[in-house]
Amino acid sequence: MVVGMMVGTTLRESARLLLPALAPPSLSRGRFRCCSSSSSSFKFEPSDVLQLAQKACITLTPQEVEDFQPKLQQLVGWFGQLQEVDLDSVLPAVRADNLSQRPLREDVPTPFEERDAIFAAVPETEGPFVKVPKILKENME
Repeated sequence: MVVGMMVGTTLRESARLLLPALAPPSLSRGRFRCCSSSSSSFKFEPSDVLQLAQKACITLTPQEVEDFQPKLQQLVGWFGQLQEVDLDSVLPAVRADNLSQRPLREDVPTPFEERDAIFAAVPETEGPFVKVPKILKENME
C-alpha cells in the first residue's frame, strides 16, 4: 500500500483522511481512535482482516488472514506513532520533495512512435484500445 501526502495538506491532515480507511470495521462505527496510545490493547480480529480484504478486492486464505493480523496491527501502531508527532511548528508543504524547486520541461504534446510495439506486447486489444480484464464487481459500493 502506498501512502503519500495529499497535495495541499499537512501530514496530520493526510493521516486524518487516510486512517479511517485502514480502521477495522469494529472501530469504524464511531470516531476513529485505534491509533492513539490508549488503544495499544486493540487487536485485529479475523473478521476485520477479511472485511479489509474484501474492500481491497482480494481473497485471503485462513492462513493469510492469520499472517496479516499482526502485520495490520503493526501498521496501525505506526500510524499511531505518527499521530503523536508534534507538527504544530512545521509549515505545511505542497510537495514532500523538491520537484517544485527544479525547473520542469515545457508540457507540450509530442508524437508517440512506439504504438505498434505496445500493441504487440499486450495479450488482447479491441480496436485502438488495450483490453484489460475486469477486476471490479458491478455491485461494488
